Amino acid sequence: MVPIPSKIIKPDSVKYDKMSGKVALFTSYFEQKYGDRQRELRKVMELNIACKSIDVIYNLGTAWEHPKVVNLQGYDRPTYAQFIKEMQSVDADYYILANSDIYF
Repeated sequence: MVPIPSKIIKPDSVKYDKMSGKVALFTSYFEQKYGDRQRELRKVMELNIACKSIDVIYNLGTAWEHPKVVNLQGYDRPTYAQFIKEMQSVDADYYILANSDIYF
């Protein structure tokens, strides 16, 4: 059992070194019709782009313009099988598959 620390540390104050190896995040970003949800998904994508542990983001959805993002076109609502197929075509050391509202 992991002991619970007596003091909670803010994530921004934790210093760490990135593990060696290429980390690829696979996700899907889509425009939403509800404003709050749209802002949430935009913020999540921005946070994942800012994450130093992620080297490249493969987006199976609406195109996102950023050098760290590789847009894979032709997907409306990608299935797990489609994600796995795309993951198998990419060379990386670590693969992450996450919903569009998950950030690291």
